[in-house]
Amino acid sequence: MKTLYQNTIKLIPFTLLALSLQSCIKQPGAWRNDQIPGGKRDDFHKLNEQLLHDLRTGNSDDISNMESREMLDDKSNLRQIELVGNAVKTADYDIYDEYYIVNKHRSTDTIGNASAGINSYKMIYNGITHEMYMALFLPKDKNLPNQEMITALYAKYDYGWKLTSVNVNTYKINGKTAPELYELGKRNTINSILPMPV
Repeated sequence: MKTLYQNTIKLIPFTLLALSLQSCIKQPGAWRNDQIPGGKRDDFHKLNEQLLHDLRTGNSDDISNMESREMLDDKSNLRQIELVGNAVKTADYDIYDEYYIVNKHRSTDTIGNASAGINSYKMIYNGITHEMYMALFLPKDKNLPNQEMITALYAKYDYGWKLTSVNVNTYKINGKTAPELYELGKRNTINSILPMPV
């Protein structure tokens, strides 16, 4: 009886340790905007503020400090950073959408926003690390007829959260997104082939 009691007592610390470690393991999934836990979201916003500031001022040394080793090694990123920096200098940017992602596997995955109506989207990305963060930025002035979207992707390495890519692409032309222009084009095509009333 004494041996059983001693073995049970020895198992308690091990069980508590296993439970505490299990609670530290993050479950796979993607959290969008307000779903991102507050403390993490604040930390991500600080990273974004630093990135936008460094891009606006053209401070390449500070941007380099934010980059992952792989991004630093790929010299083609220098041109991409220059292009994003040019966009940031033309308008003030704000977060449009953001995602905190815990990957189940390190492979290609898809996340998206299906609630945006005609401008719904899906993004395909590579699960570089277990934890990742993605931010999409649009100009604060929503009335700008021509707008560019900036996308920043961060990954959590053993040496901290680092930028893995940053891109800029056209979002609006003459006040319309690509899906809106497509719908307009379809309507105009249909109207042009309908017979004119006599």
